[in-house]
Amino acid sequence: MKIATRTLYENIINNLSRASIDMSKANETVSTGRKINTASDDPLGFVSVLDIRSSIANIEQVGRNITAGKLWAHVSESSLNGAYEFLYQTKALLVNVNNSDLEPDQAADTLNGYINQILSLANARVNDSYIFAGTKTDTKPFSFDEANPDQVNYNGNADPFSVKVGIDTCVTVGANGEEIFGDIFETLIEAKLNIDDPAYDIEGAIDDIEDQLDTLTAAISDVTFAMIQFDVKEKILEDLHCAYEDEKALIENADINEAVVNLKMKQLVYETAMSSSASVMALSIVDYM
Repeated sequence: MKIATRTLYENIINNLSRASIDMSKANETVSTGRKINTASDDPLGFVSVLDIRSSIANIEQVGRNITAGKLWAHVSESSLNGAYEFLYQTKALLVNVNNSDLEPDQAADTLNGYINQILSLANARVNDSYIFAGTKTDTKPFSFDEANPDQVNYNGNADPFSVKVGIDTCVTVGANGEEIFGDIFETLIEAKLNIDDPAYDIEGAIDDIEDQLDTLTAAISDVTFAMIQFDVKEKILEDLHCAYEDEKALIENADINEAVVNLKMKQLVYETAMSSSASVMALSIVDYM
């Protein structure tokens, strides 16, 4: 009789435990709005959700890359447009000197100002990263030579900086500053130093500046194309992100109305088990003898 009583009590405890666990899971489903909260709820579904979450995380990382890349592109475009304007003004200045409409000394002072302005633009940064230093983004790309202040040195490298926007896709946002600005500084410094020399070939310098303006125009076009790439990729990622979120919701989200009904049923089962158990537990050993 003692064994039977012990077995009865163990069954009561087991039944209450199961009812409590079922009610707890039903309550978790209602409170979280998800039918999959742990691997035990649906092993295959849980793995699928983890895979989808990983894909969403990758999309969000690429999205952050695109945001950073667009900022680089905007700053780059602004700097190149500024350099273009100063270089165009330099061309106009040289034309005026060539036509004897401007004194060489005055032109030299103005050229010195243009050189410094373009140098500042060529050292443009996004946060602490230099745009025109190639991949040496932590290095200031252009500086006056300490031994020869009339010479500008390039301190970056020839490898343009890019950001990853896909598994095998990168978009170039930085640049080899030497290719864009190297000849510009050489032409402007030579003009500043020799503008008052009758033998100085001003027309040749104007022709060089025309070529350099074309170089800047090409660089601006490259930045514009990069911005278009970012916009297209951003739209694709937005659509893909929504698709993954919908798929994840379909797998893990619960029907709230159905979940509430199930919770009430589990609560009723638990309360019934508690009531029944209380009645049985109240019986003494004597009642079974």
